[in-house]
Amino acid sequence: GYFINGGPASIVRSMMPVIEAAGGRCLANVAVQNILIEDGKAVGVSAVSKKGNKRVEFRAKYGVISTVGFRNLYTKLLPVQSLPESTVDTATKTNIQRLLNTVEASAQHLHVFIGFDKTAQELGLPRNNRWYLQFAGDDEAEQKQFDYDAFIEQFHRNPLTAPVMGFLSFPSAKNPDWDHERPGKATAIIITEIPRYHFSQWQNEQHDARGDAYVALKQQIADRLMQELLFKYYPKCKDAIAKLEIGTALTAEYYLGAPSGESYGLQCSCERYFDFELNQLLKPKQPIHGLWFAGQDVISAGFASALQSGVWCAEAILGYHKLSVLLSGRNLIKDLNKMDGYQDKKLFRVEDYDYDKLKN
Repeated sequence: GYFINGGPASIVRSMMPVIEAAGGRCLANVAVQNILIEDGKAVGVSAVSKKGNKRVEFRAKYGVISTVGFRNLYTKLLPVQSLPESTVDTATKTNIQRLLNTVEASAQHLHVFIGFDKTAQELGLPRNNRWYLQFAGDDEAEQKQFDYDAFIEQFHRNPLTAPVMGFLSFPSAKNPDWDHERPGKATAIIITEIPRYHFSQWQNEQHDARGDAYVALKQQIADRLMQELLFKYYPKCKDAIAKLEIGTALTAEYYLGAPSGESYGLQCSCERYFDFELNQLLKPKQPIHGLWFAGQDVISAGFASALQSGVWCAEAILGYHKLSVLLSGRNLIKDLNKMDGYQDKKLFRVEDYDYDKLKN
């Protein structure tokens, strides 16, 4: 797959100066609690500073863009029952609730993050991503008849004993800046689908103190993935591990705010795309005046669709989707490529955008 030079953090480092050059502000360590609605219009957000635990309001000049996913938007930031009746009719409220009830969450994953005290070259790590599935055999006809849905379901139910599947990626091997920034080191990521219900008994425990049984279960699964996938195909990795972190669906809930620990927002189901009333709710323009919506729930699962949803959202706000503009052949990307000017000051650390520091 594609890899961004400098790693995913380069995306944020590139976006922040552009946003601030246009008059925006980027803040870290401040959590949005809800969207403010006045006279039927989204006018800002109410948030809490994580360090000082102080409530603060941020007022919007034109409106609010939500990128937290449809389920978070209408269950946490703007619960469907709180939508103003003067703006959102009963039928729309019903459809919002129907979408929440009908379209399930996407797959949940277990992640194994591994750091090595040797280089990618020394370990023989490739630059590409690799999926490993245990085929029925070498016969092509047999493979075509193989029931992969049943295979995946079997692994979901019995991740410690069923035939294993997993995804391997080696970020340090892809990053051209890695050896200069972190000489003598390398990284790998193993990902597989493990449903949340395997860990649900620990969902109410503190995120970093869920107990020995929780740690043991995720370690067992990780050990199996490393033994049957990583060490099998890249045996030099076995004696070079210096760091190991394991994340489950509960980890995604805590750090990413995923309601069910899912990785890709809403499930890409038929109801989502072919039920017209539900599909209309997943457009950038939302039923509340001044409220806009972006993220992978707008299009499909994954990073590329999330990026494209941002383009669609910006185009919708700026009027690019009007018939006259569409017929002219203009679009946002073409116009952006014609623009000049860039903020000279670039901030590269999350700490540079810390709310408690910037407010002083």
